[in-house]
Amino acid sequence: MKQNILTLTLALIGTAAHAQFNLANYQLVNTVSYAPTVSYPGLPANDELSGVTYNWDNGRLYAVEDEGEAIYEFSKTGALLSTMALTGGFADVEGITYIGGGQFLMAEERVQNIVRFNYAPSTTLNRVGLPTFNVGPTVGNVGLEGIGYDPVGGTVFGVKEKTPQAIYNVTLDFPTMTGSVSSFTPSLGLLDLSDVQPLAGVASVVGAGSADNLLIYSQESGKLLEVTRAGAVVSEFDLTLALSASAEGVTIDEEGTIYIVSEDPKLFILKPVPEPSALALLGLGGAALAFLRRRK
Repeated sequence: MKQNILTLTLALIGTAAHAQFNLANYQLVNTVSYAPTVSYPGLPANDELSGVTYNWDNGRLYAVEDEGEAIYEFSKTGALLSTMALTGGFADVEGITYIGGGQFLMAEERVQNIVRFNYAPSTTLNRVGLPTFNVGPTVGNVGLEGIGYDPVGGTVFGVKEKTPQAIYNVTLDFPTMTGSVSSFTPSLGLLDLSDVQPLAGVASVVGAGSADNLLIYSQESGKLLEVTRAGAVVSEFDLTLALSASAEGVTIDEEGTIYIVSEDPKLFILKPVPEPSALALLGLGGAALAFLRRRK
């Protein structure tokens, strides 16, 4: 009898933990402002954070500055840990994503290049000679605005900001930085596309029906969307009341916490709130565990 109750309890808790991913269940839990004269003297006063990624190997965040001057390493609570300067002619850097093994990809908007590099704190990264893959022709300030990596399928996704908007699907061989790219124009009702983050590999959504979906952020619309890889909207979070109008980059960690950076610069942290049905399941599971303790 006790074993049956314990099995049921674990099943209930597991079901609640893997409730359907839904951006409508998220809320803003913290905003970190990087004021150089107050707490973060290492961050330039004119810095504009435009892209952010999560390193699952060390549990840290890495943000890129769109003037091509530096990359910043943060803790998951937003503490600035280190910086790496950029030199050698980086062209309008906008996006960044982690691909594992200490390696990152960086997006240059106007020339629509993806650049591979390793982060090393307190050093300078020179653009000359870095492995590069091009996803499209040189355009104005409407090109490759953000990138994200799917560690399960091994695919890199990118978003072209506008005129026209596009979602890139890039198959890359990282050692040689050779590959192929396909794209389509989504119909999401957004004024622009600022960043993309695949949900694949996020433990909190595995088995919940969303693992193949993408997070798409729009700066001008102030919205974060969950969309299928065919471009259908599944859920959304309206950020216009909670965040600045200059928020641009998005990433997510293995627990489902979402991080957004803005040009202000700020870091916004969003966490999911369990749905009432999930809370009820957790409550029932807790009651079953309490019953077991009393019986013991």
